[in-house]
Amino acid sequence: MFAELKTTLASDLEAKSIRLQLPEDLPVIEADEPLLRQALFHLLTNALQAMDHEGSITITATRPDPHHACLDISDDGPDVLPEHRADIFKPYFSSNQRGRGLGLAVVHQIVLAHGWDIECRENTPRGACFRLSHLRVAPPA
Repeated sequence: MFAELKTTLASDLEAKSIRLQLPEDLPVIEADEPLLRQALFHLLTNALQAMDHEGSITITATRPDPHHACLDISDDGPDVLPEHRADIFKPYFSSNQRGRGLGLAVVHQIVLAHGWDIECRENTPRGACFRLSHLRVAPPA
């Protein structure tokens, strides 16, 4: 699924000279796959729209326990202002003049429907980081 997203966004990534870095060992998440893909697409598109030319977007995974994972989608573009972090998932809120403020609201609804959590975190030294947590990991096949 992650490689498919990278292919879908390839022309936008190339146009801005942005690298999308995906580790090879990302866990398989138990989820409605089209909805998970849509949530990740919106998070990646949000990062792409916020960034100028050149830079990187990175997806990393951690496993707080054997049954759950967290995904961090981070970029080295501009940070989300601390005063905006409480509102960023509300419909029609956008700090981007071209944005409609719906992508992150859709992500939030998908997260709620799955019983996950999402937060916008500081990404030191610069950029934004969105953490999806409490994702259930599929058992080994």
